[in-house]
Amino acid sequence: MYRRKTNNLQNIDVVFPLNVLCVVSGVSGSGKTTLVKQILFAALKKIKGEYAEKIGLHKGLNGDIDYITQIEMIDQNPIGKSSRSNPVTYIKAYDEIRDLYSKQPLSKIRGFLPKHFSFNVEGGRC
Repeated sequence: MYRRKTNNLQNIDVVFPLNVLCVVSGVSGSGKTTLVKQILFAALKKIKGEYAEKIGLHKGLNGDIDYITQIEMIDQNPIGKSSRSNPVTYIKAYDEIRDLYSKQPLSKIRGFLPKHFSFNVEGGRC
């Protein structure tokens, strides 16, 4: 039996909805980067006739691909000298996320404030 595999991804089907914010999450080493960067991003670039580095092993992409007019990869590489300076910190998206986390019922019970969800402070929960 032939099984398709790229890094830790094996025989999975994934649906990425269009026109919404879609998040891929999982534990370290679960294949998030492989799925998004090496398969989805690279395959879409190739379909659109753009240069793509080596594409991860996959059966194919289907769906409303014609609705996708532009593809950009924004990664978490540091922008400046600090390893904590990345695109998300510059647009202050983490501020909104930390605020949302602090408003959750369990956070209120435990007295967690937005600062408790920062990876820039000791004991941060991110």
